Amino acid sequence: MLKFQIALILILFACVTFISCERVANILEPTAHVGDGMTSEDTMDVMVDPAMAEALATYKSWRYGQPLPTPPATFTEPKDSGSAHGLGGRTVYINATDHRFYFTVLNLIDAGAPVVFPSGHTLVKEIMDDTNTFVWRVAIMRKTDDPMYADHNGWMYVQYQRDSETDEFVAAAGDGTERGSMGCHGCHAKAKYDSVFVTELLLELGRARLRGEQVPPTQTTETEPTPEEDADDATDGEASNAEAMPEN
Repeated sequence: MLKFQIALILILFACVTFISCERVANILEPTAHVGDGMTSEDTMDVMVDPAMAEALATYKSWRYGQPLPTPPATFTEPKDSGSAHGLGGRTVYINATDHRFYFTVLNLIDAGAPVVFPSGHTLVKEIMDDTNTFVWRVAIMRKTDDPMYADHNGWMYVQYQRDSETDEFVAAAGDGTERGSMGCHGCHAKAKYDSVFVTELLLELGRARLRGEQVPPTQTTETEPTPEEDADDATDGEASNAEAMPEN
């Protein structure tokens, strides 16, 4: 009987040891690499705001898509610092519904009025890989009136990325990720107009259009403005009176 009890104890001890070793092995097992020094655990996007995930899924259907100049490898002006997202070509998409939205911004600036984007205003910057072969990163910023983001001027940030054209996008940085958005805000806080660097680039393109210069065409997914609307645009662009910011 005693021998049976000792044998049973030894068997139980062996089982416990085996299970413990297996758990330790699982803990120490290397995590999958997903690029840019990130691991699969770093890029879990379960905490990303649903509005950001929706923007990732729908931005291609938004009315405005404006190709931007490729950022220089070195820069002196903060507005040219887009190289922080990579050196590939990029296009910015905006969810504004009023086709004259940035003419209104231009009016505010010319009048010396502050530029504060409305809650819900969202910009998506689509960044190609260094060889301009596929969309590598998608950087999203969205204005919100949630007090949680008051220290970031009301902006939420998320940057999605992938390693190849066939991979799914994962949230690699920004709000809701392990890396957080302090780096995003720290950079964007230097922008001249409400934390949005691309505003300066869009206004430069808008002024160039008014001067009749050739600029990359705006991509639209809706009906183009009528000649009457274009005439209104020219009037709005030359005006100096500030107007109320349109709602998105």
